Amino acid sequence: MRKAAGLWFFLISIGLAGLMGTGCGDKASPTTVYYLDPTPTPVGVEGKDWYFTTLTAGFGARSDFTSLVYNNKMWVIAGNNGVLKNDVYYSTDGINWTQTTASAAFSTRYFLSSLAFNDKMWVIGGYNTGYKSDVYYSSDGAVWTSATGAAAFGGRISMSTLVFNGKMWVIGGVDAGGAKDDVYDSTDGTTWTLVTAAAGLNGRAQQASVVFDNKMWVIGGTDSGNLVKADVHYSTDGVTWTQATASAAFGARASATAMVYDGKMWVMGGSNQSGNPVGGVYYSADGVTWTAATTTEAFGPRVHSGGLVFDNKMWLIAGDDGSNFKSDVWESPGG
Repeated sequence: MRKAAGLWFFLISIGLAGLMGTGCGDKASPTTVYYLDPTPTPVGVEGKDWYFTTLTAGFGARSDFTSLVYNNKMWVIAGNNGVLKNDVYYSTDGINWTQTTASAAFSTRYFLSSLAFNDKMWVIGGYNTGYKSDVYYSSDGAVWTSATGAAAFGGRISMSTLVFNGKMWVIGGVDAGGAKDDVYDSTDGTTWTLVTAAAGLNGRAQQASVVFDNKMWVIGGTDSGNLVKADVHYSTDGVTWTQATASAAFGARASATAMVYDGKMWVMGGSNQSGNPVGGVYYSADGVTWTAATTTEAFGPRVHSGGLVFDNKMWLIAGDDGSNFKSDVWESPGG
């Protein structure tokens, strides 16, 4: 709960959307009681307790965007709300979002990826009337410069992008031919080197990915047969990939959100084989054993969301609940 000086206000999930006037099809679905405070200091169990920071963020309802932490800010870039976007927003508190540009130099797109590397933000690939193979960078979120219009990995979407061992990495993804099983790296965003053409992941797209324990991790996703997976793999060089588990406790899910926090990997949301959003927040310290922090998280089943670690909290940003594009922001503090 959140405490203000001498006064407590409680709102239970029933009727919350109407009380708050969320608009944009948003609907809060807390499973516990939540407290509203203009200067909140929430406490709780990490990954189990989630508080909405705002139900209507300034970037508007959207899904299939990319998010990252850069220059002590959280960033939301491009995506889709029925109309493809190429706008850029940042926030230092999750409540107030500032637009740096309504129309970046890269074209409107969704299913793109992003990184913070070498004191710049990078936007990689995505889709708009075709699979994009371009790479752009920016130091301020307003001015974006093309590193290449045709990266060696070719047009693709829904890939892993990571920073590891002083390089940017692109792992898998999907193009017009299906899920990819290759791995590329780059130190400058212009020249991309093929690390392996066959990572042994049976092709992989819509996977979650993190860097943890000095390894790159690929979590779930869809394979070349369009099967949604519950497996977890890791690599220290991008060439050899080791399976940590073939069947993680979180179950088969694609387009999940993953992050590293408090010495653990975290996975939440995503979609199942039928394409329906799924719930649950899970964590692991080794990639083998996954434990549910909660299976009834306050933000509910959610896919194509942003997930960040910022200000010593985990953040879940917008996405799609299966019926509506969302514009909400949630936080889970350590406590």
